[in-house]
Amino acid sequence: MLELFRALPLTGAALIMPNGDLACGSGCGLAIQQRERLYFAGIFKQNNLEQEGINVFDKHFLVRETTPVQIVAVAPKNERGLVLLNLPYGVVVCLFEFPTTYEQIRDELQRVSHLLRS
Repeated sequence: MLELFRALPLTGAALIMPNGDLACGSGCGLAIQQRERLYFAGIFKQNNLEQEGINVFDKHFLVRETTPVQIVAVAPKNERGLVLLNLPYGVVVCLFEFPTTYEQIRDELQRVSHLLRS
């Protein structure tokens, strides 16, 4: 499944199951701690993400965009970014770092997201 993300300039990706288990990962996605995996597993049920932001990986990410199927967040100065995809079988966590921006990977991420839902 994560091979679909290989064309993207990500520093890591991971599929987190609803119970918080790591189903598969690549790059720094393999190093996501259990506490963070549990947080990601339930993140689409949380309210006020846009006001509170996301605190993971010792960083505070500001939520730029949220829909029922995707959350986009960036760290200060756009040094890191986080895209979360809500799938029927879990949450895909995609991480990218400067100089990559969300705008550069948006279209390909949306294409992959649609493939994973079909």
